[in-house]
This record gives sequence, structure tokens and C-alpha cells, in this order.
Amino acid sequence: MIARHFSLDNTLVRGYDGVPMRMTISFLFLTLICACATETKYKLKVESWVGKKASDLIANFGSPDETLALSNGNSKIVYTRRTFQENIVRPRSVVKTGTEPLGEINLGAMSAPYGSQERYQESAEIHQSINYYCKTSFEVTPDGLILGSSFYGNHCTAN
Repeated sequence: MIARHFSLDNTLVRGYDGVPMRMTISFLFLTLICACATETKYKLKVESWVGKKASDLIANFGSPDETLALSNGNSKIVYTRRTFQENIVRPRSVVKTGTEPLGEINLGAMSAPYGSQERYQESAEIHQSINYYCKTSFEVTPDGLILGSSFYGNHCTAN
């Protein structure tokens, strides 16, 4: 079933099964963006270092943020990537808070309100802070070979 939708300039935009074309395009665009950087790709990238030399890893990624000695004689090389993002959302609408009379007409012994003025209030700005991080660890044998890897965080992605 083809649904008929019109854009702002009254040109016909076609969607499939009643889904507006704009929504379909938005969904495809978001899918493409999300497909570019994924945690699965990061996992494959990190795991590709297993069996390689730790010196090559350090040459590629730079000095580690931490190096820990493990009880089994191995060491752990740790890289931590942090990103801070602050979003400020400005109000897009105003809220009607009430009405009040503009004034009064004096009718001798009585007075009556005339006209009205609407009162509006903008909503406050919204501040949103997001901390992104990814902590990646590599276990290294005493002779310098990478034995295993692990990572955790809310921003462990690769292209």
C-alpha cells in the first residue's frame, strides 16, 4: 500500500505502508550512522592485538594510562579514553500561565474588567552533561606478548 504525503511545498512524497518518507529516510540515516562505529568493531580491533608484541601496541596507542603488576607475573596495560559533552537545550515553546484583566471601567457604583492579557512563561534551559569513557586493558606476559584483552565503558566503539 502506498500512502500519499505532501511536503511543505505541496509536492507529493511517497512512503511505503503509510510510513511518511521523512521518517523512512531518518531511520535509514540513523542506521547508517550507527553502523559506522560499533562496540563489535571495537572488540575485533582490541582482540586483534592478542599474540602481538606489547611494544608494538605502545608504539601505536602511545604510553598507557596505567601499568599494573599481576600476581601471576604478567602485567596489565590500561588505556582510558574519556570525553565530556555538555548540551544546553534552549526552550522551543512558551507555556500559558493565565490571563489577567487589562483594566477596569468605572461605572459609578460598579466597575467591570475590560479586555484581557495573557501571561506566558518560557521554560528554563536544560543542561545535560554526559561523560563518555572506555577503559581498555591488555594482559602482557613477562616476555612482552599480549595474552588477552578486555574493555568496558559507555563509549567503546570503533569504525
